Amino acid sequence: MPIPRGDAVALARALIQIDSRNPTLAPDSPGEGDCARTLASVLDDWGFSVQLTESVSGRPNVIARLGPRDAPALMLNGHLDVVGVEGMTHEPFDANVRGNRIYGRGSADMKGGVAAMCAAAVKGADAGSTRQILVAAVVDEEYESLGMRALLADGIRADAAIITEPTRLAICPAHRGFVWMEIALTGRAAHGSRYDIGVDAITHAGLLLAQLEKLERTRESGPRHQLLGRGSLHASKIQGGVRISRTGAQGDHRRVRQCARESSPVRRPGYIEYGTAPE
Repeated sequence: MPIPRGDAVALARALIQIDSRNPTLAPDSPGEGDCARTLASVLDDWGFSVQLTESVSGRPNVIARLGPRDAPALMLNGHLDVVGVEGMTHEPFDANVRGNRIYGRGSADMKGGVAAMCAAAVKGADAGSTRQILVAAVVDEEYESLGMRALLADGIRADAAIITEPTRLAICPAHRGFVWMEIALTGRAAHGSRYDIGVDAITHAGLLLAQLEKLERTRESGPRHQLLGRGSLHASKIQGGVRISRTGAQGDHRRVRQCARESSPVRRPGYIEYGTAPE
């Protein structure tokens, strides 16, 4: 059914009902493709000039414009991918409305924001703005930001930008970045009764974590950003070992996310998060 022009609620519900879990985080997900094509079709109906550009096969960005192409541009930016649905207590893709709220994966982060920015673009154009309004709905924000990187590589620029992430309507002029790392510790297999010839990678992992905790404590007295505070270190997942009767022969593997926190143009301290996937 067609979505009325400028109807943010109807558009948000339509997008939430599409499974666009990031396929790197949820391997059984179809990715953002269906969601991107639906959004592109709606914006075309609403009078936008629309492009679908693939940064990753089957995972296109949506670029939509209103207003003169040669005029100064305001970019409204959001992402189409969402995280997994494990542990949710309501249906993730039903987009039910209860008590003036929409329930579903991505309703806050951030299909609601994407719908709101599209509706705002329509209102701005209808109000007679002489500026170009550029809507950019990108893929892979939840993992490596491949969509946004591709958008920049394609030369798409704007004079100003608003990212409609959920902030409880606060204006957020600074942003925290991140870096992930994987640490692998390799030991030597041995039966538990012959600990003397084995090398226990799990024990070494514990020593490493203890040192990281010491490093984390030193940041309490380190530099602080006036808005973001200090950087941090976080270990989110660890695994290792072969079986109970053996020392930890295989190195514990951590997916480490090192989050370098920065506020352009000054680089700020960061935090490290260890885990198989970002939240």
